[in-house]
Amino acid sequence: MPTPVEALDALARDNDATISVWMGDVDGRPWLSREADRVHPAASTMKLALVTALLRAVDAGRIELGEELPVRAVLPSMVTGQTYETTPDYDNDELPWERLGRSASLGWLAERAIVRSSNLATNLLLDRVGIDAVNAVYTAAGATTARVERGIQDEPAMTAGLTNTVTAADLASVVGALARRELAGSESCERIEAILARCEHADAAAAGLPAGTYFAHKTGWFDGVCHDVGLVRPAGEPEFVLAILTGAPLDDARAHRLVADSATICWDHRHDLAAAGASTESA
Repeated sequence: MPTPVEALDALARDNDATISVWMGDVDGRPWLSREADRVHPAASTMKLALVTALLRAVDAGRIELGEELPVRAVLPSMVTGQTYETTPDYDNDELPWERLGRSASLGWLAERAIVRSSNLATNLLLDRVGIDAVNAVYTAAGATTARVERGIQDEPAMTAGLTNTVTAADLASVVGALARRELAGSESCERIEAILARCEHADAAAAGLPAGTYFAHKTGWFDGVCHDVGLVRPAGEPEFVLAILTGAPLDDARAHRLVADSATICWDHRHDLAAAGASTESA
């Protein structure tokens, strides 16, 4: 029987893919690390740090979740003096668009940014919370590479070379810190996890776990990129963090299947991997 790394290697070869995996306990001890420091485009996984930044600002008394924002598609670009437009054809959630020209609360926008990965909600939140607050989340979690530099569809910023990047190790560090209730106040961390547990996109890593397995997670994908990261709580077993980042020339369905197959490999080997991790830690 191949080792999990060998199985992931074969999966990567068969799909002409890059596959980065970090799997381990919530204290940050890895059970499996495969190219976990490889830099990937963040896609919508950046929304995890964004919503965490929002709740940290609430904890600090700078923001209230009940605050209403005008819902607008045109926002200031990260390039000074320019603007960009979010478009409904590049979004996964119709509900925020139904409020265009009206208003929505920060709490509601945070929910939509995660459960349906709304780009409009995300850009409104990013404009309110600020790039620096989001990157402070990565720093607080101990992430070393992940960065947010622009909103989604910020064309002037993209032309200027600004991008959003992550690694599997860095995303795992954010989830682990949330699970330990260290990245924000305890109630805020619980709130963030509860929103992640309501994520409605279940075609990636969630599809590779047994039906009914608790998985509080955030997906992210666009052409050639598909990711998933979250907290797994198997019934009667220790919880663990799973981050899977992929890049491959696949259509959406096959890209999601690639992440699901990677998750299945991790799941099938979790007991042996956890035991090996514990042995390494105690040695």
